[in-house]
Amino acid sequence: MKSKKRNNTAAIKLRVKAEAVYKTKKRAPAAKKKSAPADRLLHELQIHQIELEMQNDELKKANRAAETAGKKYADLYDFSTVGYFTIDREGNIYGLNLSGAALLGGDRSKLTGKNFRQFLNIESRLDFNDFLSDIYDKREKVSREFVLVKSDGTGINVYVEGSFVDGSDACSLNAIDITKRKIDEDKIAALLEKLRESNKLLEAFSYTVAHDLQAPLRSISGFIGLLEKINPGIRDALTQG
Repeated sequence: MKSKKRNNTAAIKLRVKAEAVYKTKKRAPAAKKKSAPADRLLHELQIHQIELEMQNDELKKANRAAETAGKKYADLYDFSTVGYFTIDREGNIYGLNLSGAALLGGDRSKLTGKNFRQFLNIESRLDFNDFLSDIYDKREKVSREFVLVKSDGTGINVYVEGSFVDGSDACSLNAIDITKRKIDEDKIAALLEKLRESNKLLEAFSYTVAHDLQAPLRSISGFIGLLEKINPGIRDALTQG
């Protein structure tokens, strides 16, 4: 009902505009008189022609806007730093951007139709099966980390986020290279492990030093006690000295 009312309103507005354009093209007669049926029909045909021309202009503008928006979207898609993939339930790739092709280490045109699994290492393939099952069964966004093996044999760590595409039997994957982050994390973990080992050695050394000093200190304390028996003022003299 609301859609019909909007269409009627748009038609009325278009008619008003067409009438205004018609008046600028043809001067109205000086005296008003009742139009003959033929004149009225001609008038309606001219107005309708103007309406069609206006609609055609609007359509051209809309097409140009759509082309511009499409180009911007294509640029954002193709040149994004994130790898975009569209795959089916079996894992077959039928859409990817340039960054996605770079992650797999191949030409985009040759990667279409390949199965995403073949670029994963053995351990990641089993996780990928569960990953796809969660996407299709739960219809929710799922994220995992996998190891991709590029065509040159280089392995890279990737973080992948997948979601089901409504109205189709496809899912979209967003993938980013986290290899550097993983390397940094491994370095930090190694440094922390070294720090823990150093702390253990320091604690052991402190214990050993404290234990080894106890015997000499006891001897010194006993010796001072003996001297005090001989000379009661010896402690004060040692302290002042």
